[in-house]
Amino acid sequence: AWGLRQDSQVVLYDDGPGAFAARAWWLLHWLGKRDGVYLLDGGLAAWKAAGLALTNGESSLRPGDFQGQPDASLLI
Repeated sequence: AWGLRQDSQVVLYDDGPGAFAARAWWLLHWLGKRDGVYLLDGGLAAWKAAGLALTNGESSLRPGDFQGQPDASLLI
């Protein structure tokens, strides 16, 4: 699962106003990943504006063990 483990810390962002990152946060929450999932305030633009480091290229991740289970109680 994309290198995602139950104990992973995940920071979600996008290059727009945050709608895609928020959707990813909600989906992970719905699938049971409720701890260690964060939205980057201001997204990628804020990160760049702060002069923080960026990397390009592929990363190597260990295979993930997260097995999401949809939580029907979160649906209306």
